[in-house]
Amino acid sequence: MTKRKLAIDIKHELIGNATARVVLHIGDLASQKKLCIVSNFWRDLDITYCHAMKICKELEHLALIDSYKHGRVRQIKLTENGEFLYAYLESVRMLFEKISKPRVNDI
Repeated sequence: MTKRKLAIDIKHELIGNATARVVLHIGDLASQKKLCIVSNFWRDLDITYCHAMKICKELEHLALIDSYKHGRVRQIKLTENGEFLYAYLESVRMLFEKISKPRVNDI
């Protein structure tokens, strides 16, 4: 197994799961000063609405996100601990993007 293949496999395990993708997506939207609404982001992540709600409930139970319901719309934001987790996952994502780019010698 090559280093690049190993890096891609590890990336899939760390960042490829839906929970990590939800945290990264919420953090990305927050950094862009956009509202994160559950009914909108589940399509972007290619998961079902039900799965997105289960993940959000679990993250809220772990005190990584706060959710606010305004009528029928549920808005989500990261807590302080959620922001620390987002920063860590973002650094891991950046590292794997750097590793997984093919170098000139690899082509």
